[in-house]
Amino acid sequence: MSSSANHITASDAEGQACAMELALRDAGLAPVDIGLVHAHATSTESGTAVFMDVVGRRFDEIRAAAP
Repeated sequence: MSSSANHITASDAEGQACAMELALRDAGLAPVDIGLVHAHATSTESGTAVFMDVVGRRFDEIRAAAP
């Protein structure tokens, strides 16, 4: 079994950020190259909060560049 969490039922921001970074690297992309994040979170209050925080932090440079 595989998970980007520190426990199968608990979200882990570091694991999710690492997974996003690896996906970008594997695709040869930078966060600024991403125009849309189509996401579904865990449908748990804590999981969704962690996921949205990670997406926000990982793509901060996009928000900073926006007019």
